[in-house]
Amino acid sequence: METQVLLTIKDRHYDKKKLDSEVRNIRSMLPYIESFTAFCDNNEVFDVDKHIVIKNQNRLLDMYEHGFGINAFICIMSKN
Repeated sequence: METQVLLTIKDRHYDKKKLDSEVRNIRSMLPYIESFTAFCDNNEVFDVDKHIVIKNQNRLLDMYEHGFGINAFICIMSKN
């Protein structure tokens, strides 16, 4: 899936060189921001049925890749 980023430029003195620099900086940050590690760092996953917080990254990745099951009740809360 392609990522789209909207840059709002307030300053009229933004030239092509500054804009290209901003785009390069954003492109260098996106792989980490969109990574599964960043998801695990910024969110907590709760298994409501078992009353536990799932912290194991390997287990979360396995759940993401293979699904939860029909009866699973999972809640994802942002740490922000």
